[in-house]
Amino acid sequence: MLPFYAYRCGMATILANPCGTISDMTKPSRELTRAVAKHRRAEEQLDQARAELHAAIVADLEAGVRQADLVRATGYTRETLRRVAREAGLTAASYAAVTGQLLAAALVIACFG
Repeated sequence: MLPFYAYRCGMATILANPCGTISDMTKPSRELTRAVAKHRRAEEQLDQARAELHAAIVADLEAGVRQADLVRATGYTRETLRRVAREAGLTAASYAAVTGQLLAAALVIACFG
């Protein structure tokens, strides 16, 4: 049996014997193929869950929930919440106005029952 010499060619390892015959040993294992498929499914599920979370955040901002309460509930920073709101087309003024209106309404109810 002739000795094999390994050569690196990018990410693939190609084995060549001294006679110049090349044997491509780069076919991925079944375990790797399964792991990649599982990882892709998990990424898709994460993307879907993140979209649902962002939609719920936007709904709460529109309903007047304070950013501080959303920070505690989600673990996101205030800047991340603002980015989610901007991506949904909300401006700080729009959800701040709703929060202010709700606070004013709560004050009126508390004072005049």
